[in-house]
Amino acid sequence: MKIEKLITNWENILNRCYNKEYKYYSVYGGKNITVNRKWHSFWNFYNDVQLLPNWDKQKFLKGIIELDKDFKQQNIKNKIYSNNTCMWLSKHDNRGFTINVYKKLILGISPDGKNYKFQNMERFAQENNLTSPNIYQCLQDSDLRHKGWRFVYIQKEIL
Repeated sequence: MKIEKLITNWENILNRCYNKEYKYYSVYGGKNITVNRKWHSFWNFYNDVQLLPNWDKQKFLKGIIELDKDFKQQNIKNKIYSNNTCMWLSKHDNRGFTINVYKKLILGISPDGKNYKFQNMERFAQENNLTSPNIYQCLQDSDLRHKGWRFVYIQKEIL
């Protein structure tokens, strides 16, 4: 197995939760999302994640599945990455999962001025021929536009 891909996955999880300089820290860090102390060791993470539900080495290497912490922790505010709380989901299912305490309600304003409220950025982007990274950038800088669309947060948190 290409261990580098799991190393990257592990590093990204830790960075999202603890590294204030990391690009996605504002979404995860300080939002009641942590990593179980056991998983602060890569080798513990490595051994555990291959035993989690839906693990498939080939799908992981092809980027078809992703590690998810939300599905098993629905309606739980303080989420944790651990061998008891995580599982593997398809990229589509993982990105489409909307019951997350850290997701914010977003207002999208189309080029013709119509308003659309949504929470799932990935799904909205797909349905409107947009890309979620560009929507995210527009949310960070209100002067930016993506294919003529404007985006703003309209609610702090969905609990």
